[in-house]
Amino acid sequence: MPSGLDKAAELVGDAVGTIEKASAAAGSGVRKGFGDAATVIAESKTAERVEKQARPLAQRAGRKAKSLKRTAKKRGTVAKKTSQKRVAAAKKAARKRATGVKKTAKKRATGAKKATTKRATVAKKTAKKRATGVKKTANKRATGAKKAVKKRATVAKKRARR
Repeated sequence: MPSGLDKAAELVGDAVGTIEKASAAAGSGVRKGFGDAATVIAESKTAERVEKQARPLAQRAGRKAKSLKRTAKKRGTVAKKTSQKRVAAAKKAARKRATGVKKTAKKRATGAKKATTKRATVAKKTAKKRATGVKKTANKRATGAKKAVKKRATVAKKRARR
């Protein structure tokens, strides 16, 4: 507020104060008169001018308070959204890591399974080859023995005929 208005406001305030003091000292009839005088002073042009000058300051202060409140609310909302985003990102990362671990475990299990199956298959084939070899050897021996027996039988038959 400009200094002139400050002085005017002080004058009005002093006048009202003086009237109140005087009315307290006087009786009820005088008090009523002083009350009327105070009303007249309050409605004077000086008092109106002081009030008029003070009103924009109060409005400006109100607007500033409202603006600050809005800014604080926005910052709170932004902070809340940021924290929510961080939480979501952390959850997503954890999910991703868990999925990766699952996949790795699955791959390892599949790899182990394949290796076991392969070993079993190789063992089967080896056993089959060995069995086949033994079979062949037995067949050869049996065939050889059959031939020998047949030859002997033929020789014995020939001798028996003579």
